[in-house]
Amino acid sequence: MSRILIYHNNDFDGTISASLMMWKYEYKETIGYNYQKRGFLYDSIKKLIMDADEIHVVDITLPDELMELTINKKLIVIDHHITEESRMRSYVVRNSDMEYVFDNTISACASVYKYTTGTDCFLASEDESIFSTYRGRVASAVRYAAMYDV
Repeated sequence: MSRILIYHNNDFDGTISASLMMWKYEYKETIGYNYQKRGFLYDSIKKLIMDADEIHVVDITLPDELMELTINKKLIVIDHHITEESRMRSYVVRNSDMEYVFDNTISACASVYKYTTGTDCFLASEDESIFSTYRGRVASAVRYAAMYDV
């Protein structure tokens, strides 16, 4: 199976989200993206999407031209930008293999942490005993990073 990850590379929320996804999944390619609609990077992403069986997108959404290429492919989008919610929900209706995780009350990395671990990083890092574990320290790092991009 060919799986790719596309993440928002313009801030820590996106890069931390990508790191968390890479803990859980193996990817053929990971691509940092910042809403480009033309050029070499855009064309590369287009080709990778066409060749991939599964696409994961975190802290960013893809323009319609790229979203159209994901129809009938396994797609996971984890985002928190309210301006994109209705557009993404319209693709969920069209693609039964699309999973859309949206919560605009927390950052994308907090949503990704919850998606990949099943634990809320805010609750996990409030428990003193969790700081003694590696996962607890990660939850704490995500918690602090998440406070800056809601």
